[in-house]
Amino acid sequence: MLTGTRHPALLLLLAAFMAATALGQGERYRWQGFWLHPEGGYRSSANAVDGDIPSGEAYITIMDATIWPDWTGAYINLRPDGAISAVVESADGGYQTGLVLFGFNQGYGALWQGTAESVQDILPSGPYLDATAFARKGSQITGRVLHSSGNGHAGLWLNNDPDQFIDLHFASADWSEAHATDGTWQGGRAAFLGVGIRAVLWKGNPSTHVIMGPGEHLYGWIRGMAPGTQVGEYMNGTKFAVLWHDTPESWITMSPTDANSAALRATIGDLHVGYASTPGTGNYAHAGIWHGDDPDSFFDLHQFVPEEYAADGSIALDIDTVDGVIYIAGTVNVPLARAFMWVGVPIDSTDQDSQDPTPPDTATRIGKP
Repeated sequence: MLTGTRHPALLLLLAAFMAATALGQGERYRWQGFWLHPEGGYRSSANAVDGDIPSGEAYITIMDATIWPDWTGAYINLRPDGAISAVVESADGGYQTGLVLFGFNQGYGALWQGTAESVQDILPSGPYLDATAFARKGSQITGRVLHSSGNGHAGLWLNNDPDQFIDLHFASADWSEAHATDGTWQGGRAAFLGVGIRAVLWKGNPSTHVIMGPGEHLYGWIRGMAPGTQVGEYMNGTKFAVLWHDTPESWITMSPTDANSAALRATIGDLHVGYASTPGTGNYAHAGIWHGDDPDSFFDLHQFVPEEYAADGSIALDIDTVDGVIYIAGTVNVPLARAFMWVGVPIDSTDQDSQDPTPPDTATRIGKP
């Protein structure tokens, strides 16, 4: 993971965070929101965080694959020369993965190491027209390739090498996508004629695929993974957040008790992020964090969005930790998506009682919309 070096001003801001009770089991953090959206930008999204470094996309006059190294609107543009669009979908170990487009059906799955010049085309040889790299962990990249048949196939790349590509698609599915990996297994979804779209877990090749529950629901999706834990969503009229522990039978609905809809987007094993909407949020999605297998551990992160930009909701898209500090990447809708990051610093148990539990005001926030 990247650890980076924080600027003195940022360290002062971190030290000045106000306290907020989060998660369960008496854990407490000082939470702060950081505005990443570039000045003059049309829209943006922090899709990933690697250690404490967020990345994603920013649209000003064209879509740029983006890294925000200092948590401000200033970013490193990863879009290579000649491309009309580029997006970072995930980041891990100093690498970024995503998509580069040069025109309609003229693009490739992309792997970067922090600069536009480092971009690597990982489109595999064979009957594939384009690719998107959705996730990376350790020696694995997962994504989707467009087969010459016209169907999307879930894919797995090993060791960052397009020549070590494994097509995860299986014959009973109409199409498939792999959106997550824990470095060993792969997760995503597949469509079945007359059945619907189901969450799928693979263990390295198409013959290992497992359709994940809940069986009675027509829509499911694994969006994030860590060893022993998979998270995502399912739908049966209402969208529900769901968590699994390696088997279809292990599924747990993680939507808070009063939620109208919810989904999980990423996990590090014991902590998960996504969003939930409740009557108390005006039915707008609010970014949040959950702990363990407890749906009611949901902690609303939207309270740390500046009030004047908080009317239209938010979504948490990725999570990482460094030395106990939690870093969460996502978006705030104003009403279009704007890149945002939440940071939670543990409060020492000896000073919990002396901390003010109210959210910080906007004067302590860095960056500006």
